[in-house]
Amino acid sequence: MGQIRDARIREFQRGTGIKPAVGRDAEVLKEMKRLAAQLIEVVVLEKSGIRDGDGQWGGGNPLPSIIRNLDELMTEYWDSDPIAKTTTPAAGLKTI
Repeated sequence: MGQIRDARIREFQRGTGIKPAVGRDAEVLKEMKRLAAQLIEVVVLEKSGIRDGDGQWGGGNPLPSIIRNLDELMTEYWDSDPIAKTTTPAAGLKTI
């Protein structure tokens, strides 16, 4: 079933001109996905007050580091995408 789905996705991509990320772009997106999941986990721990299990962060709060790394990857990806350059990357984020 996965092969049929993948074949349909490839055919749809060819028919619409959609090109999946490859190379460094694919790597950056994979790392962004990992960091986003890590950020959600840390936010849940922060919100609950659990943190590292004792109500404290051992070695410091990881939120700034995760967000900084995510921002750096987003900037790298944004700078490499010619379509994204037609819009501003943080316009939506600044209003949140």
